[in-house]
This record gives sequence, C-alpha cells and structure tokens, in this order.
Amino acid sequence: MIKVKHQIDWKVFIRLVVAIALPIAFQNFLSTTASMADTIMIGSQGELAVAAVGICSQISSLFSCYCGFAGGALLFFSQYWGAQNEEGINRTFGMSLLYMLAVSLLFSCVAITCPNFLLGIYTDKTDIIKLAVPYIRIVGFAYPLQVL
Repeated sequence: MIKVKHQIDWKVFIRLVVAIALPIAFQNFLSTTASMADTIMIGSQGELAVAAVGICSQISSLFSCYCGFAGGALLFFSQYWGAQNEEGINRTFGMSLLYMLAVSLLFSCVAITCPNFLLGIYTDKTDIIKLAVPYIRIVGFAYPLQVL
C-alpha cells in the first residue's frame, strides 16, 4: 500500500486548474468570435462568398495537424522536465519546431501555388473555387506564423 505524503490542498488545486482553464477558454472565445465576425462581414457579400470562406476554413483546419506534433512534444517535455534533463528538453524543442515549421511551409506552399487543387478537394463548384483562391493564398502566408 502506498502512503500519501501530502494532503491535497483544494484551494491550490482549484487555483491551478483555473490558471490553466482560463487561457484556454479565452483562446476558444477569441477563435469563435473571429469566426463569427468573418461570417457577419462576408454574409453581406452573398452565399457564394460565405461558401468560399467556409471551404478555406476547412482547409485551415486540416493544417491543425501540427497540434499533433506539439502534443507529442509536450509529452517528451514533461518527461525530460521530470528527469531534469535540459539537453532533452532543448533537443525536443528543436525537433518539434523543425517538424512543425516543415509542415507549415508545405501547407503554405500548396495553398499559395496550387490553391485550385487544394480547394478542389472540398468542392467541384468552379464559382466557389474562383472566389476562394485569393482568400486561401492570403491565408497561406499565415501558416508558418502560426507555428511561431
């Protein structure tokens, strides 16, 4: 049987949970608000414009695979942190940054140079693709910035 050395101080626990949860909730709030503002602004341009922006946002959600790299890196960070292995933390940070940057540059290059191919994955309607091409090209430049 394992003996517990310390009792859980619930006030400290709640304070730590709130310190973690509030920034996450705020980030989700900002993301939802930005999406809502996009929809309101684009809504006045017509149905095709809303569809074009929607398709571009679906492509951008594909890019969120870099979160998998970040999540995996966090597992290694925590293990190295517990072992107080600073070299392991630095190596993991460098490798995860390199891979995430490579994925973001790949997405950026495809979005900028081959937007018709990328948009054609989601729709075959040429009028929507025609409206979405300039938007996805602009968004494509932002992909590497999301990693940093």
